[in-house]
Amino acid sequence: MKKLAKLTTAVIMLLFAFSWTSVQGQTELKRKEQQVTFTGGDVSVLKNEKYFMVLLKVDAMKMGNNNDSVPVYEKKKVEELNSRASGKGDYWLRKWEFDQTCFLTEFICGFNDMASGSMILKPDTVVNGEAKPAFIMVLTPSQLFDYVDVCHLLMHLKIATVSNPEKAVAEFDFVTAYSKFYDRGDKLDCHKRSAPGTFYESGEMLGRYFNKYLYKSKNKPAATVKNDDWTVN
Repeated sequence: MKKLAKLTTAVIMLLFAFSWTSVQGQTELKRKEQQVTFTGGDVSVLKNEKYFMVLLKVDAMKMGNNNDSVPVYEKKKVEELNSRASGKGDYWLRKWEFDQTCFLTEFICGFNDMASGSMILKPDTVVNGEAKPAFIMVLTPSQLFDYVDVCHLLMHLKIATVSNPEKAVAEFDFVTAYSKFYDRGDKLDCHKRSAPGTFYESGEMLGRYFNKYLYKSKNKPAATVKNDDWTVN
């Protein structure tokens, strides 16, 4: 019986290790697919800008492979989880609603942590004098995928003048991901949640792009930069 118990334990551990390797592999694959693509405009006009305003538009964001609107996705998810265990869906909804409040602040944090020549001001910042931004970044996430092991975000960014926000000066597309391995339990902390983490990654990638192609004058702006190509020359 002891031998059988040991054998059973060994099999379980082997299956767990295989499963974890598989999940880890999927996560690493998706993280390697991260990239920022410069889709149009002229980034050189932003070179001497110290500050940017920012606006997040989530009205058109779709969720998952079914392209559900956020309200439809929330309803389905809550019903699905509550059918498994009473209250589980309502508990998930509380965390998800918190996550959404972190999207913009995490993008700002990611950019400000990485960009060496400028920073994004939080929307409630009172500005005047030279700190008053001439440009605004408009974020439009198009789709967020909530996989078992990773969150995956597709997002468009338009940079325009504050005086004429409809006309783009420069535009970018992002593909970012954040592993759920980094989720830290049930704590409602923006820095420890995977969905907001995709926005942090996007801000960080834009900061890296600015460092390499905007603040380093000898580097000609590239069309697409993947997340493993951030060496600043």
